[in-house]
Amino acid sequence: TVEVKSGIDLSVEEIIARWQQNREAQKEKLENYIASSFMSLHFESTTLEPGFDFSMQLKQFFRRDGQMELAQKEFYINGVKFGKNHEFPLPEIEPEKVMTQPLELKLNERYAYKLLGTEKVDGILCYVIGVEPKVQDEALYSGKIWIDGTTFREVKQSLSQRGIKSNVLVNVETQNYELVRDQKGNQFNLLQSISAQQPLNAAGRDFVLQRTVQFSDYVINTTNFSAALAAEHTSDDPMYRDTDKGLQSLRKKSGERVLVDNNTKRIKSRVAGLMYGGDRKS
Repeated sequence: TVEVKSGIDLSVEEIIARWQQNREAQKEKLENYIASSFMSLHFESTTLEPGFDFSMQLKQFFRRDGQMELAQKEFYINGVKFGKNHEFPLPEIEPEKVMTQPLELKLNERYAYKLLGTEKVDGILCYVIGVEPKVQDEALYSGKIWIDGTTFREVKQSLSQRGIKSNVLVNVETQNYELVRDQKGNQFNLLQSISAQQPLNAAGRDFVLQRTVQFSDYVINTTNFSAALAAEHTSDDPMYRDTDKGLQSLRKKSGERVLVDNNTKRIKSRVAGLMYGGDRKS
């Protein structure tokens, strides 16, 4: 039970509890959404070789049980549009899945929190919460989270993920959120943008990956969700699903979409080949 206080009297535990209440209230109302996102990936070598750019237009399908699926609608290499069915090895450049999210669990179980003060973000006065992992035996986050001082929604987070076992060595990521309305006027706090920088090792070579994602065209709690997702499953678009193991490909097999294991070695070689003048159109 959280005693109601106001302004600066709130402790960091009370602020996080208010955030959790805000999140749970949103979960009760959010049945599904469909959104567009545009992802830009810039690979830069740590040596003198030229960089390389990939871009993808994605369609996202999210439903209440937490399942997220993505469909690749457009694909670009160095600004040149390729066939939309050209699949990029997206799962292998995703950092290791962090199962223990900041603010999600009971306080002090995996993270230590500190109220760093207040700061305005886009005109919104926010509490700034410092987050540090308390254990070192798993991939966790450290950084800051900005929480609206009035509504207690998350406005921004800037977190660093270390201790990763994948070929992504470190993931430094900033996420910005915005309020989006559904057709009934309900407001939902959803992602507006992501920017990240990741040192990446592929086929024995080191790169720096700069990733940006912009979200738009949210359609929330649509009755057409199941039909739209089923139609996407029958298409030839490359698709992915967010799982406990991270992002995995959804391939068509006998008319249905099935999860497939990611071939890390093939993908690492493919990225390295593109970066170092190999098959630039494959």
